[in-house]
Amino acid sequence: MIERAVYQLLLADAGIVAVVGSSVGVDLVEDPVSPYLVVSLVSGRRPLFIDLTPRQKTALIQIDIYALDSEQVRDLAELIIALFHGKSASADGHDIQLILLENEPIPSYESETGLRRLITEFRFNYH
Repeated sequence: MIERAVYQLLLADAGIVAVVGSSVGVDLVEDPVSPYLVVSLVSGRRPLFIDLTPRQKTALIQIDIYALDSEQVRDLAELIIALFHGKSASADGHDIQLILLENEPIPSYESETGLRRLITEFRFNYH
């Protein structure tokens, strides 16, 4: 699963780990320890060539960034963008050939938890 590769890449980056530790998951945290990341697969494609041989797969991955402080959320977003945008990587058996930031980060506020949130979406092209 490409999501597992994304987790591995996030947790292998010293700058990101210095901020979030191991707080990277797939679900919102009930008692949040700020800051943390939530990784989700939004969509994925398995295209075929005309002769029905597999082509490169693509996946749209959303990474939600949560923290109490707006500046910390923005700084963490910049670390993640620097890690992924325009890069290639290899993780969890996936050869990721190009990662692109799909849209500029979208800010929001979670009134129930008091956390700031930035939504980032990346397009992963991989085999």
